[in-house]
Amino acid sequence: MFESPHRLIGCMTDLLEVFVSRRIAVGKELTKIHEELVIGPINEFKDLFMENRIKGEITLVIEGQSTRKVEKNHIKAANVLDEFGHLTESGLSRRAAIRALATRYRCSSREIYRRIETGKSKDFVD
Repeated sequence: MFESPHRLIGCMTDLLEVFVSRRIAVGKELTKIHEELVIGPINEFKDLFMENRIKGEITLVIEGQSTRKVEKNHIKAANVLDEFGHLTESGLSRRAAIRALATRYRCSSREIYRRIETGKSKDFVD
């Protein structure tokens, strides 16, 4: 997708909320003499763009969804609780963190919430 430099920070904030740790390719001035391309996890780019004023045409390519299926039985409450803690500490709201984990584990938000509560109440026993 294409994004303008003045909307890039807002776009990255939205992408981070939805895609969390997917990889992204950010191209600047593609097809021009000062072409740049960087690739990495989406959560690393927001800080980079906040520190540096970006100018020019920006192209974003977001990694597609993995074809790997995650079994609900293999979702450990301890893992979900740890990841939930990291996401909320990084600034995501509780709801956004639960949605992000539901997307990552390919299950409902309700299932993620249940795993978080299970992790809190049963000392991480699943």
